[in-house]
Amino acid sequence: MKFISTYGKTIKGLYRRNGSATEARIISEGLKKDPPNYQILREREETVFAVADALRSFLRQLDKPVISINIHQELYDISNINENSLLFENKYQRYSETLKKLELVNYNTLKNLICHLREITDNSDKNFATIDNISKIFAPTLFSVDKHDEDISLQTFTQTTVQMIVLRDLLNNYKIIFPINDENNGTAAKIEKAIEEINTTKTLSIGLLVPIHLYHKDNQCFNVQATMKAAEVCSYASGKLNIQNSTEKYDLFEVIKGGALKRKIRSDETLAPIVAKRWLDYDHKECYLLYASDPYPLSLTNHKPYVDDVKIADPGSKNFKTCHLKLETMNNEIYMIQSNKSLKPIGNFNIKDLLWFDGHESDRKPPYEHTLTLLVTSNKFKYKSKFIGFCIAFKEPLQKLEWLNEIFIAPMEYNQSPILQY
Repeated sequence: MKFISTYGKTIKGLYRRNGSATEARIISEGLKKDPPNYQILREREETVFAVADALRSFLRQLDKPVISINIHQELYDISNINENSLLFENKYQRYSETLKKLELVNYNTLKNLICHLREITDNSDKNFATIDNISKIFAPTLFSVDKHDEDISLQTFTQTTVQMIVLRDLLNNYKIIFPINDENNGTAAKIEKAIEEINTTKTLSIGLLVPIHLYHKDNQCFNVQATMKAAEVCSYASGKLNIQNSTEKYDLFEVIKGGALKRKIRSDETLAPIVAKRWLDYDHKECYLLYASDPYPLSLTNHKPYVDDVKIADPGSKNFKTCHLKLETMNNEIYMIQSNKSLKPIGNFNIKDLLWFDGHESDRKPPYEHTLTLLVTSNKFKYKSKFIGFCIAFKEPLQKLEWLNEIFIAPMEYNQSPILQY
């Protein structure tokens, strides 16, 4: 859905025009084989149509429909409530309550899909994907699957018509039916606004190109637009280098302190805030972006929300003490809780404010070699000072791997409950 929103939300014919069947099959197989690490390549503009086909095909190939059969009739009854009815005032609340009867994974899949489709229909002046058109296309996909071979009958046709009405109601009133907090609703707008603000500064022009180093620094580079996201850069690079079928996983990294600290950039991060905002406060000569093999490819099964008996040194210090770390939710936000040896909490940090870098500054001399350096972006610090951030040393490499995976997976598990995946 992110790929389609990034590359196709203004393309005429989206979700109505078919893509290459071969390309759609390759995408589907790649996502089934390795969902967290598979990168969709934008080989041409028409690729977005193949991705859209793969999405619809996935939904149709599920064992059961996203909208479970047991609530169909309730939804049909609600759709029949018209403006003249005494029940109309609570119509959309009824939709909301009925949809909450779905399994959690179905509910969140539907919620994410509806929000995505509404983003597409909001651009109907360009792509001609109106709410009515999208409802006709997706209603049968959400209410039934290919395994349910139904004979075409008058009843089936009538049900499909009602299903279209239900989906149209969900799209028109999604903010009421699905609890959409301000943060989720405005994510794209915030990103665009941030880039716009950066673009108005003297240090960044609209056409700023950013060099990406291949495999290691000063080997060879290719340039990309600063407005690109990490996922787009990875897709472009893997296509150009023909490594999409490699057994190794490649990703985009932010490298600082002359190579001592390296951070895997999240797929939805835009480059501009990194290179033209944060790096302005760093020594930019020591910073670069690197496309290279990922030593810690994301695993959806090998992760834990806690780690015990790690050694931590505070910013500016090389004295390490034993601590425990865990992730918890507070007020619908995810926090990292730091506890001392006696399990008494001594600090908490919103994970939105945290940047996790692999490695440590050499002079810090941690007790174990498996380390991470944690920068808290909400706290001001001098980049050129010694020992920036917290240094965390793990006794075993598996502890570090499990914690890194958790840091990437936590936002999906805690804030955006899981959606159906390949």
